[in-house]
Amino acid sequence: MNRSADWLHQAKADLAQAQLSADAGHHEWACFACHQAAEKALNALHLHHGQQSWGHGLGRSLRDLPPPVAAAVSDLEDRLGCSMPFTSPPATPIAFQKVLPPITLAACKARTPSAMPVRSLTQSVLRWPRPEQVLAEARVWADEQRRLRPSLRRVGVFGSYGLGNASVGSDLDLLLIDEAADGPQHQRLHSWPLERLPLSCDALVLTPAELAQLLRGSSRMALELQTDLVWLD
Repeated sequence: MNRSADWLHQAKADLAQAQLSADAGHHEWACFACHQAAEKALNALHLHHGQQSWGHGLGRSLRDLPPPVAAAVSDLEDRLGCSMPFTSPPATPIAFQKVLPPITLAACKARTPSAMPVRSLTQSVLRWPRPEQVLAEARVWADEQRRLRPSLRRVGVFGSYGLGNASVGSDLDLLLIDEAADGPQHQRLHSWPLERLPLSCDALVLTPAELAQLLRGSSRMALELQTDLVWLD
């Protein structure tokens, strides 16, 4: 799920704390809380636009927003005092008053395509592949594995990618139906090249009979598969 609203909520709470500290004369704590509020508000903006910010530099985080968003809030770098360690209380909400676009996946400054999430050493964002890109590459992977292993009957996704609400930070939950599966799960997983999938993957390998038995039950996994499972064929 997208946690941008949670980050924005916490940013507003930190800003409220900054005002309380300022009213009490604790100005150093007011400055610290303002910096925290600005940092969390910027994290919210990054997540809202499909990328994840890291580090504590406000100026860097501002400049690594997707270009249309960065342009819309270009005046904030001076207003936030990004060359200074702290900022002023009124600054944080301005970014959200000025920028209310729908959720987009506009390219950030790190434009080099990559399937895996990649953190750049020169930028403050972690780029995350689009959900449709993840599913497309998972289908390619599944087709290759079916050609190589006739015993592989079906490949499906569940969890956030099955429900269609995957976002920044979501991993890939994969179900492999293999007639030749045998032994404990950790041994079954060793024989599959999961590292070639576009994301970190939690996989479950079952025989057709094991899947049928699982779906007849009422376990949490059974309920999840009954509602979330989407086959990739």
